[in-house]
Amino acid sequence: MKTREKIIISLIAIILGIISYVYFLDGYYSIDTEWIYTRGIFDYATKDAYIKNGRLFSAIIFILFSFMNLSIKKIYIINLLASILISSISVVKIYKIINKYKSLEKTYLKIIAFMISYIFIFNFTQINIMLFIDSAIINASILFLISSLEKTIIEEKKKQGFLYALIAIFCYQGTIPVYIATAFLICLLKYKKINKTFFKELIIPAIIIILACILNLITILLIPYITELDFTERLPINGMMTEFLYNLQKFYNIIFDCQNYFPKYLWLIICSLTLIITLIYGVKTKKESIPINLIIIFTVYILSSMIMLPMVPIDNRVEIGRVFMPIGETIAGILIYIICNTDILENKKIYKNIMIIILLFYFSFNIFNTIKITKEHKIANKIDENFAKQVEKEIKEIEGEDIKDFKYTIYYLIDENTTEKNKYNIITFRNSLLLKCMYTEAMMEFYIGNGIKPNKLMYDEKIIKENFETQTNKELQIKKIDEVYYIVVHV
Repeated sequence: MKTREKIIISLIAIILGIISYVYFLDGYYSIDTEWIYTRGIFDYATKDAYIKNGRLFSAIIFILFSFMNLSIKKIYIINLLASILISSISVVKIYKIINKYKSLEKTYLKIIAFMISYIFIFNFTQINIMLFIDSAIINASILFLISSLEKTIIEEKKKQGFLYALIAIFCYQGTIPVYIATAFLICLLKYKKINKTFFKELIIPAIIIILACILNLITILLIPYITELDFTERLPINGMMTEFLYNLQKFYNIIFDCQNYFPKYLWLIICSLTLIITLIYGVKTKKESIPINLIIIFTVYILSSMIMLPMVPIDNRVEIGRVFMPIGETIAGILIYIICNTDILENKKIYKNIMIIILLFYFSFNIFNTIKITKEHKIANKIDENFAKQVEKEIKEIEGEDIKDFKYTIYYLIDENTTEKNKYNIITFRNSLLLKCMYTEAMMEFYIGNGIKPNKLMYDEKIIKENFETQTNKELQIKKIDEVYYIVVHV
């Protein structure tokens, strides 16, 4: 693969990535970002999540950011642009893997290979990654995992493969499912069929990722002894099975509606249609192993996503697409197998045309969908910002410009006609902390800024009924009662 071809692929991927995330180019703020702001970047990196969770590279990067005295907005934008660049390099890596197992002499095959590589990386689950201020580190983890598999399976350089896997895990552990699914796919590309040799090859990356995880876990366990930090236990070991069984019952929501990051059933329809076409092709050409292998690939990608079920809650109010990345990669994974291990995209005209139509639709819709979803997230940010600024304005009119802190309580008047589906888009509803009635303290401190500290108290419902209109269309009512600002929000 020539350098010129790599540059062209990466540049096109960068341009498409910038177009896809155009709404985030002036910043986006998740609850994690707002917590980092209120906690302080240096303290968050050294005393909170990054160090305690074994994400050492995030800690190092954010310690450097804290010394540079950059604003949260600038840090986010730097990370976003770095994420797009890193993800574009990952696109080149996937393209290179395809080119290893398929000669891409014809121009149309190169275009198809690029499109598949792009949707493998820039899929709808990546949107969830891009919400976070450390998105570049998460995407770097994906890049290092792909590089690890390239070194381990293709180039048979196991030591380098282990080093890359180790770096990836110390960047972000939630990418492990990507490693598992992609390892299976590359082994199948290499050996064409599932046999004893295939499993012998698959054992090597399995050992590598297990060793990398053990070293990361040892680091997490040692942190409290090296530092004065408390051990972070996201979920007690004895509760993992309960969490897994609970999440398993809700996992179908991830498959069917992709947590609203992709239109309901569409992902499943595209997967099913692709598998049905290859099944017909396999039966007619007496190559039954092709549809069987594709069904296995589909199953592996789903099962690898389920690895995170014991550790993360599946909740309609919480988006966790970043740990279900293999689901976003499934369609591209199926198409990688088709282009590398079959002649469907070359000699079989009717099958080729159908597959190209499916690919073109998914590729173009994927970009459009990313723009749409990111816009809905930005609207959520704007709702929270407008609320915080209105509260700030009214409080400053009473207290003056020199206010340093204030006590507040917040009460919601819920309109029975207001649901996630009518007044607000579900993505906007779920990502606005005001509408979601969560973490308003961090949200207001972030948007009000200037060192002003809001202190949230519990409301007295009796005071609410005595001093506020409860049957009103006013979106916001604020009154100071006994040194506490009562904020009544109509949603």
